[in-house]
Amino acid sequence: MNNRGGLFKLLSSNVLAQLLTVAVLPILGRTYAPQDFGQLGSVLALVSLTSVVIHGRYHMAIPVVNRESTASVLLQLALCCSVLLCLPVTGLLWFVFGDTPDGMPLWHLLLLAASLSLATAMLDIFAYWRSRFQRFNVSARNSVTRSVSTSAAQVALSPVGSSGLLLGTIAGTLLAVVIALHDVASHATRPWLWPSFKRMQAVARRFKTYPLFGVPQGWVAAVSWNALPLLLLRFDGTAVAGQYWVAYRLLVAPLSLFNGAYRQATLPKIRHASLQNVCALVLKDSIRLLLLGGAPLLVLFLLGDRLFELWMGTNWKMAGTIAGWLAIGILGDLVKIPALCLLQGQGNLRRILIWEVGIVLARYALAIPLLSHGLIIEAIATFSGVGLAGWCIFVALELKFLKQRPTEK
Repeated sequence: MNNRGGLFKLLSSNVLAQLLTVAVLPILGRTYAPQDFGQLGSVLALVSLTSVVIHGRYHMAIPVVNRESTASVLLQLALCCSVLLCLPVTGLLWFVFGDTPDGMPLWHLLLLAASLSLATAMLDIFAYWRSRFQRFNVSARNSVTRSVSTSAAQVALSPVGSSGLLLGTIAGTLLAVVIALHDVASHATRPWLWPSFKRMQAVARRFKTYPLFGVPQGWVAAVSWNALPLLLLRFDGTAVAGQYWVAYRLLVAPLSLFNGAYRQATLPKIRHASLQNVCALVLKDSIRLLLLGGAPLLVLFLLGDRLFELWMGTNWKMAGTIAGWLAIGILGDLVKIPALCLLQGQGNLRRILIWEVGIVLARYALAIPLLSHGLIIEAIATFSGVGLAGWCIFVALELKFLKQRPTEK
């Protein structure tokens, strides 16, 4: 089922990109204050909530459709939705969740978040387009380029103050978008042949389950982690939000990279495999991920505060403590990836949405009262524990359900 060669290329490049990011953290941690990372985290939290929904998730069908003409319309449809929705959705989400970090005007926050949301959505769309043609080497190269350019720009722009972190992020993201656009323009002509409105409307109706169920599922999944820094900003201030953001981004980066690599390498193959074989492989992959993720989790849980203090400086001890508890929740999100990929490939988005909503509601129902009383670590520990338990149950029950329906594709 899996294109193991493509998965290896993506993973190896993503690991390199993450290592480069980790390598520069000692410099950034001693150059910028937790409050500066709090500003960055506030913007990127909004970006994470916005960029996963503004494309309508139409691009996720690109690798699995048979006709290239349909794939092209899906690409154009996703890009069009992203351009039209990036600013209004950013403003709406800030109104629902937001607070403004210290030292940043509201208009500045919204403009940066909307621009980065559009760029991030475009990168995701183009990555799925490349996966259709097994162009994993391009995705691998882009991942490393973005990491290097972002880190270099953040270090180089440190003399301008706290805005250097944000400006460096923008520079790295825009460079990655330019490279992705050049790649698509160089290797395909059909994506730029704009379809008729009637054709686009027909494709939108045909794949309506992606916006109807995929958008809520993607947004709820983003809320699961990215509403928390906004709540920390509201209850405990910019510096605490910055401590959380550094710990979270350090842990979630390899998770996100593996997630994208696994999906891009797996989704094109799902339609050609039997359900029984797919379920067996998903179970094996989930168990492997649980075992592999357990070792670093234990290290972070026992030594996180010391490691962060040694690695980034004395101001970051709290981030290490937060990381030790966050690792429990990150492990749950790692274990669920194969099963989520299987259900998405089958278009079974409603069941994913039900699970996402249930776990997110349980997480925040228990964490918010603790946050409101200033119990930050206790809230994060509860939040993470609910996530790990919920997603392990999800994998077990969904695979059992699918095995009882062997004739379904």
